[in-house]
Amino acid sequence: MLSAIELSILGSIGADECFNSEYAALYSAGRVRAIADIEVEPSNLAVPILTAKGLWGLLIAHQCSGPRTWLRSEIEFMQKQAQNMAMSPTIQDS
Repeated sequence: MLSAIELSILGSIGADECFNSEYAALYSAGRVRAIADIEVEPSNLAVPILTAKGLWGLLIAHQCSGPRTWLRSEIEFMQKQAQNMAMSPTIQDS
């Protein structure tokens, strides 16, 4: 079994071919995307981190081991955490 450190993308940089300006516009408008079946697409939950300046980034949870139906409470929790992050002075000042 892989550890969280082995799966982490913390510190990764570079272009993401899966995330282009079309997707940026959708998330800037508040898009939330919950994908349940990793056989079809990577199973993840992505919510935007929005500031007064626009889209700052995405908060994403992955379920790599199998399909997952994201609960409404999980989606709402992620949205709340993204809102909390957007209010942090570090993000506000960036």
